[in-house]
Formats: sequence, C-alpha cells, structure tokens
Amino acid sequence: MRPCVSLHFRRRRRRVELESSVELTPNGRPSARADYFTEQGKIDSQRKKDLLTSRYTDVKPQRHHGGVPHKDGEFVTDLEQYEHEQTAKAQLTAGALDRDVVDQGAEYDYVFDDAVQIQFALDMEDRIEGTVDPKEALLQAQIDEAERRAQSIDDTRKSLPVFAWRQQFLDAVQQYQVLVIEGETGSGKTTQLPQYLYEAGYCRDGMKIGCTQPRRVAAMSVAARVADEVGCRLGAEVGYSIRFEDCTSDKTKIKYMTDGMLLREFLTEPDLAGYSCMIIDEAHERTLSTDILLGLVKVRLLSRVSLLETRSSASRASSSSEEEEEHVH
Repeated sequence: MRPCVSLHFRRRRRRVELESSVELTPNGRPSARADYFTEQGKIDSQRKKDLLTSRYTDVKPQRHHGGVPHKDGEFVTDLEQYEHEQTAKAQLTAGALDRDVVDQGAEYDYVFDDAVQIQFALDMEDRIEGTVDPKEALLQAQIDEAERRAQSIDDTRKSLPVFAWRQQFLDAVQQYQVLVIEGETGSGKTTQLPQYLYEAGYCRDGMKIGCTQPRRVAAMSVAARVADEVGCRLGAEVGYSIRFEDCTSDKTKIKYMTDGMLLREFLTEPDLAGYSCMIIDEAHERTLSTDILLGLVKVRLLSRVSLLETRSSASRASSSSEEEEEHVH
C-alpha cells in the first residue's frame, strides 16, 4: 500500500510544478509552451514540433506583378524574388503608375503602298564608281585575267606552224604505226603534238602518251608549259619524270620524261602496256640512250601493233635511222 501512495504523491507534485512553470503572456493567458503538454502532464512531441515550427517561421515576401500579388500568402524563394526584381527593372517605364495602359499594337497597323517603289542608288546595272565590294572586284579581276590568259594561250597555239598540219598529223597517225616528223625549232612539235593526240582521244581507258627528252631541264620546262596550256596543275593531267623526281599521278595522261627514265620503265614494263603512243623527241642528237630506245621500241612495235611511235627532230635523221624505219615497215 505504501508504494502506491508514494507514486500518487509524486504525480501530484509533478503536476503542480508544471502548472507553476507555465508562462503567462502580458494579457494573462498561458503561452504556447503549455500547449504541447497533455492532461496527464506528458509532452506531445508532434504538438511541440508544430508549435515550434510555426513560432519561428519567417513570413516570406509575396510575389508581386504590377503592385498586385498573385495569391495572398504565396511564398516565393530568394531566387524567384531576385528574378522578379530584375524583370521589373528591365520593364521599367516612365509616367504615372495609375495611368491607363494603351495597347498600341491593336490601334495601329502597318500601311504598305504598292505604288511606292524605292530606287536604290547602288543598283547592279548602274553601279556608282567606287562602291564595288573589294572582294567582288578582286574576284572579277582574277576571272578577267584568267579569261585573257586562256585566250592568249589559245591564240598562241593557233599561231604556231604545226597547227596548220594538225589534221594531217592525226590522219597519218591513224594510217601508219611509225611517223618521222621534221620541223624547225619553235614550230611546236614538242608541246603541240602530244596535245593533239590527247584531244583526239588516245588517252582513253587509262592509257598515256609518253614523250622523251634528252635533258632533264627540257622535260621539266616543257611539262610546265603544256600543263599551263591544258589548264591543269603540273602533276595532274600533265606531268614529268626525271631522275630522283617523279611529278606524276594516277590522273596523268601526258608524261614527259628523259631517255634514261624510259629505259628504266622497260625493266618494269617491257611491253609499255600503259602507253598508247610514244614520242621520241630530239632523235637527231643520237645519244646512247636514244639509240637504245630506238632498238627497244622497234622490238615492241613488232610484237604490239597498237603501239604508235613518233620521232620528231629539227633536222633530217641519219641514214642509219632511215634504214631502221624502212626495215620496220
């Protein structure tokens, strides 16, 4: 019986302590601290959390637009408040705040008069001098220069003595397998004859036209001139091959080379299958390489009927060369 009385006494004393510890507001009402105690004197954790949360929650500013909040009591974050302030600064207008807003887009329309036409001063047909775009002027100047150069090259080709024999040369190539051509120096034998064959279609199916020169400098300079006349880059449709330097490609159709380089090609391609016509230029000089080439080409002509040989010279060949021609025919 004694423990029960002692427990009841302790409960009453605890209740008295709690009641005495209740804080009163200035108007005599108990503070919110006593609201989270139950009738039995225990602390309600959920009620305490709600009271403390509502007690220390700061009231955040409301979202305004034009001075009128969207919703009463709507909370906004600091980032939203900052964006709102920046937007308001960007849309800042002058005048009275209570003025009526006029929608100008609804009252005014664009008016276009079809009868009004603007005559631009910088017309392409009547362009004022000095108003041309520098880039367009430079491009037009380059085009004009290229056209003049092409016209000059064409006129130069037609003025050469060999041009008058162009058709007769092509007819003779179709009729005979070996030709001996004699012409003065500068008549256009080295530069024009390969072009005539190229234009006549002797480079079809990947075939090439070869032209030998006794000297390396001659092969390089002649190839550069012919490439300029054809209108291509040196090494493309027109190229050359000399010792320690090969300026050709898979697109090369006219190939200038020294006599020694053609002798080297005989080692890898004895039948000259990649050539449709071979021109032995400056045959009158009768160098050792030239004489060897004449003998090798003579053998190839007997075994390959489709191969054409043209020997060009600025003077009459020796009697031994003429005897070889008669023997081939």
